[in-house]
Amino acid sequence: MKNPRFIHLRVHTEYSLLQGAVHAKKLPEMAAKMNMPAVAVTDTNNMFCALEFSEGASKAGIQPIIGCQVDLGYTVIEQGKRQEDPAGIVLLAQSEAGYLNLMKLNSCLYLDQGNQVPQVTLDDLQKYNAGLICLTGGPDGPIGRLLRAGQRPAAEALMDRFAAIYPDRLYVELQRHPDGTGLPEAEALSERGFVEMAYAKGLPLVATNDVYFPKISLYEAHDALMCIADGAYVDQQEPRRRLTPQHFMKTPEEMITLFADLPEAIDNTVEISRRCAFKVYKRDPILPKFADDEIVELRRQANEGLQARLAVIPHAVSLEAYQARLDFELGIIEGMGFPGYFLIVADFIKYAKENKIPVGPGRGSGAGSLVAYALLITDLDPLRYSLLFERFLNPERVSMPDFDIDFCMDRREEVIRYVQDKYGRDKVGQIITFGALLSKAAVRDVGRVLQMPYGQVDRLSKMIPVEGVKPVSIEKALGRKPFGYVIDLRSNPGGLLDQAVEVSDVFLDRVEVVSQRGRDKRDIERYFAQPGDFANGLPIVVLVDSGSASAAEIVAGALQDHHRGLVLGERTFGKGSVQTLIPLDEKTALRLTTARYYTPSGRSVQEGGIEPDITLPQLSDPDYKARPRFREADLSRHLINEAKVDNSVLEADEKPDPRFKATPEELKAKGITDFQLHYAIETVSRLGRPKLAAAAPRKAVRR
Repeated sequence: MKNPRFIHLRVHTEYSLLQGAVHAKKLPEMAAKMNMPAVAVTDTNNMFCALEFSEGASKAGIQPIIGCQVDLGYTVIEQGKRQEDPAGIVLLAQSEAGYLNLMKLNSCLYLDQGNQVPQVTLDDLQKYNAGLICLTGGPDGPIGRLLRAGQRPAAEALMDRFAAIYPDRLYVELQRHPDGTGLPEAEALSERGFVEMAYAKGLPLVATNDVYFPKISLYEAHDALMCIADGAYVDQQEPRRRLTPQHFMKTPEEMITLFADLPEAIDNTVEISRRCAFKVYKRDPILPKFADDEIVELRRQANEGLQARLAVIPHAVSLEAYQARLDFELGIIEGMGFPGYFLIVADFIKYAKENKIPVGPGRGSGAGSLVAYALLITDLDPLRYSLLFERFLNPERVSMPDFDIDFCMDRREEVIRYVQDKYGRDKVGQIITFGALLSKAAVRDVGRVLQMPYGQVDRLSKMIPVEGVKPVSIEKALGRKPFGYVIDLRSNPGGLLDQAVEVSDVFLDRVEVVSQRGRDKRDIERYFAQPGDFANGLPIVVLVDSGSASAAEIVAGALQDHHRGLVLGERTFGKGSVQTLIPLDEKTALRLTTARYYTPSGRSVQEGGIEPDITLPQLSDPDYKARPRFREADLSRHLINEAKVDNSVLEADEKPDPRFKATPEELKAKGITDFQLHYAIETVSRLGRPKLAAAAPRKAVRR
C-alpha cells in the first residue's frame, strides 16, 4: 500500500443507527482491497464502534482513524424565532488527547440538553478542541447551509470562528455526488463559496464522499432502511430522499476522476490520515477502592456471612464442606484480583435490602457462588443444588465477573443514586445494548415500507427458520435446501384448501409456494414435462381448482411416474367444502394421490384412481375453520391412532421414547414415518395431552 492517493475520511457504519449500512468488521477489508492504508469512521453523534473498529483494522494492517460526525447548534436563538436544526461537522482524533476530547464532546451532545435534539455548541468546541482535526461538514454542514441560504457574511464569520478554534487543523470539505443531470442542488449552490473562502483565508480543501453503503447496487436496499427509520414508504410522492446512489464507498480512482480539477483536495486526504496516529486500546477494569485491604475485608465478610446463613438454613452438606468450598472460591477471587468487585456489589445490595427495595434472589451463573450467597448477593445455596462456581469465575478464562441482579423497577433509581453518591457521579455509568434488525423483523419492515400485502410478508417471514433463539440470516435461509414445494394452479385461491396447506406446513421445515395461477392445459403440460428435474426430487403439493379435472389428471400422471407429490383439490356440496390432506416430510417420497372429497354427510366422491394415504372428513365441519389449533391436534391424533400408539405414552413424562403397537411394516404400509409420528405425539402433548380415541379421529366439538 505504498503511495496511497486517496483515503476515505467520512464513513457511516451500522452504528449510525438506521442510517449507515457499512459493516464495521468488513470496512478494513474493503479499504485494503482499494489499496488504502487507512480509513476513518465518522458515525452520526456517537462513537459506539471506536474500539471494535480499531481492533479489527489493526489486525488487518489498516490504520484506524477515529472520528465522529457531530451535530452543531450554530445559530443564536432569537426570541420568538424557531431555532435552526443543528448541522453536522466531522471531527477526527489526531492523538489520545483528541480522542478523549471527542468523547467529552459526545457527552455534551446528550447531557443537559433538555428536550432538544443532540447537539454541541461553539463554546463546547472551543473547550475541547485539542488534538482534533475539523472538517467543515460539506454542503449540509453549518457553513454550507448558510451559503445555500445566501448568507455569505454569516458563513465567512463562522469559518473564521472555526479557524480560530482549530488553528492549522481546519479543512474546508467538498463533496460531489453527481446524478445524471449534474451535482445535487445543495452541492452546486455551496461549492463555489467554499472554494473562494478557502483560497481567500488560506485554508486547505479536502474531498470526501459521504459513505452510507458499500456498493452502488445497495442503494435501493439502503433507501428502504431509511424509510424504516423515517416511517415512510418507498414510493410516496412527496420528496424524502436526501441521499443519492453515489453515497457508496468509491474507489480512489473514481474519487480522483471526480475531483480532477482540484487535485489538492484529494492529496489532503492522505495528509490528514498521516496526521492522525491514534488507535483505541483496551483497558483493564478500573474499580473504586472499597477498603484499604480488600482481601482481608472480603474474607471477614464472607466467613461471618456464611456462619449467619448456616445458623438458619438446613445444611445440604457438612460444615467442613461448606468451609472448604468458601475457601476455594475466595482463593480464586483473590488470585484473579476481584475482591473489590464482590465487596462493591454486596454493599449496594445490602443497602437495597435494608431499605426494603425488592431485590431478586439471583440468576445466571452467579448463583453458583457460595461467597455471593454468604455476602447476601444471592439467596440460593449452591451446594444444595450442586451449582458450579467455575461457570461464574474460572481462572482459565479470565474475564470480568458479572452478577445478574434484578431490582424493583419503581425504586431502582434509589440504588443507582446511592452508588453515585458513594463513589461520585463521574465514576458511575450505565451500559446499553444494541437492538439488531434480524432477518424476520427485517423482512416484515421491508415489506411494510414496500407496501406489500401483509399475508405475503407474513408467509415470507415465517419461512425463515430459527436456530436457538435467533432466526438465521436471510442468506443462510435462502441457501437451505427446502423440504417440499407447494404449487398453486388455482384460479381463485382461498378457503379451506389454504387451511389444509397450513396444516401440512406442520410437517415441513420449509415450504416454497410457486404460483402458476391462470395456466391452461398446455401450460401445465409444459410446466411438468420433466418433473424429475423440477424441485430436485423433493415432495410436492399441487393445488387445483374444483372443476379442473383435466389439469389434475395431467399433474397426477406426471407426479405418479416419479412416485412423489400429491394433488389437493376442493369441491362444494351444498354448504360445505372439503379436501384431502396428506402430510409431507423430508425423508419419505409419498405415495401419489389425487383429491378425495367429502360432503358434510360423509359421502365421498373420488376423482382419481388412487386411494389417499390419510383423509380428514372432519375438515367439512364449518366450526373447524375457526380453530386452527384443533386442525393441528386432530391431524396429530389421527396419525397416532393409525400407528396404534399406547395412550399412556402421552401421560408419562418419565418415559422418553414412545412405544408403538404397530409394526414398522404396518407404519410403512400406511405411509406414516417416525418423523411424522414423533411430531404428532409432541403436538398432542403440547395441546393438552388429551385421551385418544382408539378408532378414527373425532370431529371437532362445536362450542
